[in-house]
Amino acid sequence: MSADELTKRQVWVRSGGRCVICHKYLLEDYLEDGSAIRQIGEVAHVAGESVKGPRGSSAVLSENRNDATNLILLCPNDHRGADKRRLEDPLFSEEYLQALKYSWESFIKTVTGIAPDHTTTVLRLAGTVKGAPGGASVTDAATAVMSHSRRMPEHLRVLPGPPDIDLVPMPESTEGPDWAWGLSTINSAASRFRDSGVNHISVFAFAYVPLLVALGAVLDDNIAVDIYERHRATESWVWNESATPVPFAFAMAGDVDPDQTEGVLIVNASGTVSPSELPPDLKALPLFTIAPAGGATPSTSTFESPDTLAMFDATVRLFFAEMEVRHKHVRRLHVIAAVPVSAAVTLGRRRAADSAAPALALYHRTNDNYLHALDIPTSTSANHAQEAQR
Repeated sequence: MSADELTKRQVWVRSGGRCVICHKYLLEDYLEDGSAIRQIGEVAHVAGESVKGPRGSSAVLSENRNDATNLILLCPNDHRGADKRRLEDPLFSEEYLQALKYSWESFIKTVTGIAPDHTTTVLRLAGTVKGAPGGASVTDAATAVMSHSRRMPEHLRVLPGPPDIDLVPMPESTEGPDWAWGLSTINSAASRFRDSGVNHISVFAFAYVPLLVALGAVLDDNIAVDIYERHRATESWVWNESATPVPFAFAMAGDVDPDQTEGVLIVNASGTVSPSELPPDLKALPLFTIAPAGGATPSTSTFESPDTLAMFDATVRLFFAEMEVRHKHVRRLHVIAAVPVSAAVTLGRRRAADSAAPALALYHRTNDNYLHALDIPTSTSANHAQEAQR
């Protein structure tokens, strides 16, 4: 006795009308001329309906094998693949199919529970780091967003494909990357998001640190933003919600001469920069630091938890607020940062663009040296620069 129609309907609904293996839409299919034909989905058994069928030697009781918990929605191709004419299959095992079923049905339940206004516009920036191009795919972004924020990802393009900001072609020479080209590309592309009227942005970025800070500065903090991290250990953009968060703290320079208008900010978030590594012309400047609290050693796994980014964000906010109170005469900070993607973008967002905050001079590490890359000016210094060019 096969499963009844009500049970099969439950399987269709739980799978969202898509194949659990390839995710093909099964409610309809199309001929070459574009005309629609019948639905093509097939309800299959995980543990075989009989002991003689595929995966029939399961521990699932025979009277439970036609329950929705043991049924899976497949397209005809994957149904044939899963039910080859042999009783044991090293690929399509009972455990494998149950894991796919649970994962996909949970995903469908989450996605269909998202309210229509609970959306986010995805911003993807692709770049090259140490000769290797990288960035998040549309699938990477969708998986991370819906797993973490339970938002529905949207795109400014009707059909998302290439990155919204593509820095992979950025020219490089023996003197280093063409920072002006990269900054111009970021400014023109990111402003579309800032000025498009979107209410929430999800950022997936892969590039050199100075460019990531610049991206954060362009987005600023007037729009709600979620920033995602590419985790080296898993090569995934999905946050590890169960990872232990790491708190951060900042240290201010001591008594700073009121005539001193420049300082150095070292940010140790994924690695450690020693003051002895600073360029010679920066070593005499007042030193400020942001690092894990309690003397913890930062590493590439420090930013596994989204709560770590939240703590880093709060620390950066407090640091810039304290600068305005205690050292407002410091008008330019030379920033040397060992930071992951999410921390770099956050640093740029939280430095206010008004005249109360210091301008940022961003440095890039190359051949064991830190070289000046680009500047993030205040609104006042930017106006002065424009007037000087006229």
